[in-house]
Amino acid sequence: MRDWNVVVTVRDRRFRQALEALAPLGEVQATEFYNVLVMKVEDARALLETLRQRMETDPAIADSVAHLAPVEDAFVFQSAEQFESGARAVLMPRLDMLRGRSFHVRVHRRGFKGKLSGRDEEQRLARFVVDRLAEGGSQGQVRFDDPDYVVVLEMVGQRAGIVFWSRADRDRYPFVSVE
Repeated sequence: MRDWNVVVTVRDRRFRQALEALAPLGEVQATEFYNVLVMKVEDARALLETLRQRMETDPAIADSVAHLAPVEDAFVFQSAEQFESGARAVLMPRLDMLRGRSFHVRVHRRGFKGKLSGRDEEQRLARFVVDRLAEGGSQGQVRFDDPDYVVVLEMVGQRAGIVFWSRADRDRYPFVSVE
């Protein structure tokens, strides 16, 4: 599936269970990566609320889904340099939401092993955000302990997308598992 907008990681030995639980919610497909699914849904953010409600009444879903992330502004890349430029491009229009706020960046890398370091990219992208905010006369603070936002780049193979998790999102949807 080329145009996925949701990434799901599955708990060990729950792959079939997760596929069955998620299938009614949108198009779902296995990837080449262990326990990683991608989905295409009409409204990725609405999926969060639907899934939260279903988890309250159906423990099988909660037992099978370890992490779920609806992404925005996905991009394709062929190299580490293209990944970084694509990530910067999707960050730029959202810098205002980070003005005067605390945040940190996470890269959930699936693929590109040995070609791209998630930790190095996290540091470079956080520095990019801090620098752009400072250029605009504003502050942004990198903080790992309960930040206002966690900026996550979800990467599956040579496609990545971004999601901004506010503190309220993380509290309401514990299955987003940003770390």
